[in-house]
Amino acid sequence: MSTCAKRLPPILVLIALLALLAAMARRFAWDYSTVSRRRQQFRSTSVWLRGWRPRHQRTLRSTAQFITAEPSLPSPGCRLSMVHLITHANDIYTQGDRTIIFWTKTLQCGDNIQAEKKVEAIRVTRSGMYFIYNQIMFKDERFSMGQVVWRRFGARRHAAQQEKPLLQCVCSMPEKRPNQSCYTAAGMVQLGAGDELAVIIPSRAHAHISANPAQTFFGVMQLT
Repeated sequence: MSTCAKRLPPILVLIALLALLAAMARRFAWDYSTVSRRRQQFRSTSVWLRGWRPRHQRTLRSTAQFITAEPSLPSPGCRLSMVHLITHANDIYTQGDRTIIFWTKTLQCGDNIQAEKKVEAIRVTRSGMYFIYNQIMFKDERFSMGQVVWRRFGARRHAAQQEKPLLQCVCSMPEKRPNQSCYTAAGMVQLGAGDELAVIIPSRAHAHISANPAQTFFGVMQLT
């Protein structure tokens, strides 16, 4: 009994110390998580306050953006010009043995590339390097279809060199469910002031194409 009585108090002391350390660790972990959570809440509140605007200001700002977001108007503030066009089902015509597409402007920036509300060709008013792209989704049952982007030179060129094919694309049409897109683009093309760009479908009168703006489009971007 005397031996057990001498050894028991140190064991109790050790257990008590361990229990105290465990309690302190739990307390420290809870305090740290609370501080971290409050700090995150403070940061979120600060970000929200910096981006906060009164309701009437938010309404006016969004209304102004809606009113001024007219895609067909040129923007004088653009350093380089660009234009993007789409077509409609009633803007596709046949001329002899070829199909002519008239385009509708949906986006324009700057005034170095001109395109009216509904045009056959895009006109460049400033010499420089340009990026040209065109895609047509064909829905024709003929075995092959394709388009040509023609370049019509300005008045500086001789009459015999008034126009020439710039880009060409040819695709084979599937026998079942004839749906095939033909995309062509030129990385860098030197164009002069007064040059015009037009898209035709040669040797294919009454061509059937899609008027979906995501499938058939035409555009030019100024690079220099």
